[in-house]
Amino acid sequence: MRANLVAAALALAVPLSAHAQPVSEATGPDTYLRVHLGAYVPASNALDLSTGYTFGAVFGARFTQIVAVECGVAYEHARSNGTGGATLSDVPISVSVAARLPLKKAELALYAGPDLHLVSVRTGSGLARQSSSDTAFGGHGGLRAGFNVWPTTLVGLDARASFARASFGSGHADINSVRIAVTLEYRF
Repeated sequence: MRANLVAAALALAVPLSAHAQPVSEATGPDTYLRVHLGAYVPASNALDLSTGYTFGAVFGARFTQIVAVECGVAYEHARSNGTGGATLSDVPISVSVAARLPLKKAELALYAGPDLHLVSVRTGSGLARQSSSDTAFGGHGGLRAGFNVWPTTLVGLDARASFARASFGSGHADINSVRIAVTLEYRF
């Protein structure tokens, strides 16, 4: 399933590279806003969750040609495969340091940093429905590629792994996940 998501995302992005526009980094903007929409894949099998969805935004600022700092927020949601009716909702608020490799018509970046997760889990159905929430700290790391479609706009792919441990009632649960998303970045 994950391989199919990656293949589909690559198939969408590769044709865009043929239409990429060159960007002059020396005179380019220093701040940017990136939005994403994609698949959220929970790594924990405790709740038997299937692949869900994610969307969010990142505001970034370049301090040098290769170093940027980013602040982001997202919404991630997944449902259970089984009959238990479990759902997981996560709002990660993150800070990242990005190492960028600007190319003439594209950009590659590695990034990592800490997260604050606002997590909610619901289990059961009907009158037996239970809800628990927690605020957890964790971290993330990722890789992204973007292609210039206009001098100030990039379209690309983002792959991010996230890890955190949340407390629900008397137990703990790992809320590790992988996010594969299509991104749109605007530099201003």
